[in-house]
Formats: sequence, structure tokens, C-alpha cells
Amino acid sequence: MSEQARDRGWRIALEGGLAADPATRAFPLQVYQLQDPGLAATTTLATEEIFGPILPVILYDRLEEVLDRLNREEKPLALYIFNRNSDVQEKILRATSSGGVVINDVMAPRLRQGDPDGA
Repeated sequence: MSEQARDRGWRIALEGGLAADPATRAFPLQVYQLQDPGLAATTTLATEEIFGPILPVILYDRLEEVLDRLNREEKPLALYIFNRNSDVQEKILRATSSGGVVINDVMAPRLRQGDPDGA
């Protein structure tokens, strides 16, 4: 984790058990968690495209905070919604715009054969 991310409130929530192997380009998944969503705009971990096995998770107390951030900033390439309430899912879908949306999953886009990377 970079010093910038650590200094801005990010912490490692989950780190894969495999050792990194640059020769095979195998790197363990790292899940970073940010408790204060107000700090998200101050770190590259939450504002720039990520190329690697890194999943930044920003915790919010209210749905309105999420919608405000998504509509205030540049449209995300992908939006991953983790919520079992279909009313909440629908509200997010109707109130936001992104390049793609996945609900309660992270692997579905990678499992579709024939799609170009990033689809």
C-alpha cells in the first residue's frame, strides 16, 4: 500500500494468501477499505483507473452520499453494486450513469468469453 493511501485513511481489509510472482504476473488480490468517504477524492486509489488485483471499497452510511458522489464526479467505467434490496439497486441504476454495472458480483464481466478486455 502506498504511503499516500495509508496517510489518507485506507487500510488493507483483505490480502490474498499467494506471494507475488512478477515472472508469471501473478499477484494476490488486495482489498482496501476507506472508512471516511469524504477522503476518497483525495487519493489516486479512488480516483484513477486501476490495473491490477486491487479492489478499493469505500464505506458509506447513507445511499444519498453514494448517489451524490457518483453524480458529482466523472462517470465511472464500471459500477459494482453490492446490496440485496432490489429497490435500492433500482434507485442506484435510475439515478446514476456508468460504463457498465454489475450487481452482487465481480467475476461476471470476466467470465464472458469473446468480450474485449474492459468490457
